[in-house]
Amino acid sequence: MRQRTAVIMGVLWLAFTALMVAIVVTGGGADLWVVGALLLVGSLGYVLLLRPSLTLAHEGLIIVNPFRQVRVPWHLVEDLRTYWSLQVGTPAGRQTVWALSSSRHQTRAGMRRNLYADPQDVESVAKLIGTVQDGLNLADATGEVAVAWSPLSVGLVGIPALVLLAGLLS
Repeated sequence: MRQRTAVIMGVLWLAFTALMVAIVVTGGGADLWVVGALLLVGSLGYVLLLRPSLTLAHEGLIIVNPFRQVRVPWHLVEDLRTYWSLQVGTPAGRQTVWALSSSRHQTRAGMRRNLYADPQDVESVAKLIGTVQDGLNLADATGEVAVAWSPLSVGLVGIPALVLLAGLLS
């Protein structure tokens, strides 16, 4: 799940960056730092706007944030809160879902109608997660919270940053 606004903004961000790179490269005489800066801006658009997502899988929640991926088995979801974004409480700590933002601070017990018109707003998703979790037989569930870094995201931001640095130092 992703919010439509973030996807639209991410696609427009990448299209604008690609246009700017094309103009700079075909215009000739592009400095290395300019190309590095444009690539960094484009990669940040992907990593911050398009990559984050939340998946409700059979085994639990899969939270994909800009630089990390977190897998939370259903039986370890302790509570859900909204504070600028959906936050999932687990024994390993609170996990923030970057893909879903909110305009209000609420807990699952006190959900109110939000101002969002998006059907995938954070409160609706929190209610859906609660409903799914309540309908599962979690008596013999196993597994633990798994957190992993995303080498792709680190590389997508790190390489253009190195190109930008090399251009500035040359």
